[in-house]
Amino acid sequence: MNFHYDTKVKVFILLSKKLEKLDYRPASKMLHMNEQLSILIYIFGNGTTNCQNQDRFQHSREKVSCFLKHVIQMPCRLGPTYISEPHVNSTHQTIKSNPKYSPFYDWCLVYAHDAPMLQHLRGNTFIIPQGCFYLADAGVESL
Repeated sequence: MNFHYDTKVKVFILLSKKLEKLDYRPASKMLHMNEQLSILIYIFGNGTTNCQNQDRFQHSREKVSCFLKHVIQMPCRLGPTYISEPHVNSTHQTIKSNPKYSPFYDWCLVYAHDAPMLQHLRGNTFIIPQGCFYLADAGVESL
């Protein structure tokens, strides 16, 4: 149990340091990135309202909203460093090893459940390689 707790703390500290390096315009000089990240995790983890967060963190509604908006945008800047498109010529081992999926999904690169997001990506230099496809949710209209 200690190992998992220690690991989570180390990941939190690492993420906080990475975000702090990117933060060229801090939301507040008085609020360290650790606290901003803690507010974000607390809100997402507990599904709390803005009123509850004001009470919990002793900040005004405007400040809590400002911190939340600021810290939500920060991880997006880490995207180009840590997120990459899947390799076209490789199929995930889970798909390959299960006859229920292979060969039907061998050329499926990604599962998309958000049509507006996929439409945005396709309009911004996001190209589906020839012979491959992206699997979309049944509720997603045809693009």
